[in-house]
Amino acid sequence: MAETPYVFVLCSSTHIDRIGAFYHANPRGRLFVCDAYQKQQLETVRAAHAEKSMFYDFRHVYTYASNLDGIMREKGFCMVVRQGAFFERVMAHYKDECRLIYAMWTGYLDDRARNQALYDFVAPYRYRVLHTSGHASPADIKRLCETVASKRGVIPIHTDAPDVFSTILPNERIFLLNDGEVLHA
Repeated sequence: MAETPYVFVLCSSTHIDRIGAFYHANPRGRLFVCDAYQKQQLETVRAAHAEKSMFYDFRHVYTYASNLDGIMREKGFCMVVRQGAFFERVMAHYKDECRLIYAMWTGYLDDRARNQALYDFVAPYRYRVLHTSGHASPADIKRLCETVASKRGVIPIHTDAPDVFSTILPNERIFLLNDGEVLHA
């Protein structure tokens, strides 16, 4: 964020902890900006959790509108964005001066699971990948399943190795489903 005063962050709108990390890393004096949808998400979290942790106190977040353009250019900013025409228009004003931080899985940009629209959104910008997956370790998965104590079994999701669950949880019934497949009672 020190390389340029104009920073865009592309991440999931629901990854509040990641957004919070960027909010707190934003250099003093710069604006932290998002769209109305994201602002609503942050306000919901702030109302529920700010009194428990300052990490969730998002009181200095601005909702983007064109009347902010001048102050954004003057003071600098960190803006949370998503792929789409609205953000493309905003980002175009800073194309040669900004840095895009890509804080999502890189598989969406390469051949593992390329999302062409997302790739086309990111490609025109100088970007840096800053992503931690948040995926649980096998020990954490085991501890979670033991805590929950399922009566029916476990369905692995969001994993490249669902078959490993049988090794991690040898006493659990593991249901391996394909995308779109329904488990009937």
